[in-house]
Amino acid sequence: MWDEEKNKALVRWWWEEVWVKGSVNAMDEFMAPNYVDHPNLPGLPPGPEGMKQALSTYRTAFPELQATLDDIFAAGDRVAHRWSARDTHLGEWLGVPPTGHHFTMSGITIYRLADGKAVEGWNSIEATPQLDGWEVTTYYEPAREVGGAFYDFLEFEVGRLGLVVGDATGKGMPAALVMATTRGMLRAVVQSLGSPGEVLARVNDALVTDIPPNMFVTCLYAILDPKSGSLRYANAGHDLSYLRHHGCDAEELMARGLPFGLMPNMRYEEKEAALAPGDNALF
Repeated sequence: MWDEEKNKALVRWWWEEVWVKGSVNAMDEFMAPNYVDHPNLPGLPPGPEGMKQALSTYRTAFPELQATLDDIFAAGDRVAHRWSARDTHLGEWLGVPPTGHHFTMSGITIYRLADGKAVEGWNSIEATPQLDGWEVTTYYEPAREVGGAFYDFLEFEVGRLGLVVGDATGKGMPAALVMATTRGMLRAVVQSLGSPGEVLARVNDALVTDIPPNMFVTCLYAILDPKSGSLRYANAGHDLSYLRHHGCDAEELMARGLPFGLMPNMRYEEKEAALAPGDNALF
């Protein structure tokens, strides 16, 4: 039997020591030597040592971090917690130079624990950037404590911004685990590929071999150039997005492609739209 209250207390301690106090040494107290993170950040060693380097780099890139633990719940050997944070991108992070963008973030992190240590972790992060001349508004509310729906923002050099929305079938912890894995794959792929269609194809091929039976993931991925208003996008079976010009009728942003996890070697149609001052896009 698992002591769910003890596991929740351990995660609360971890949050306070690492994200509030910035204690790198807490990694060894919380994580097993064979700890696996999904995704493991590129270029870093696995286990606690890699997480120490990631934490040090992150707090250098985002020195104004203010984080709070909003909710926590446990089921069996897993603990999930919802959190929120505010920060400013002031140092290099994952190869992206400082942008000065201000972010508000929220997310869900799930840990699997054994013998008083975390042995595996999944991360799902929703971050809302503040772009000069643009208004970005987000809303998220799961049907249960956690779920399979997600959105994400991805920073690139020269000011471009990646926009992601998606949904894994099902609810609760199973859907949240698939969702977190999918988002990790997206973040691992986007830095090396500039095409939304190629990104979706690569993620589908990586996910199709591991996704549980009778599950799939829908996903829309777009790249916005805030300077020109260009929006390049591809769609893996997700609900269509809409673009409204100057308060007139809305048009559907259509692009063909099947959801992730149904079959390998899929191709995803890629299209482009243009936003002018006063236009609105709804994902």
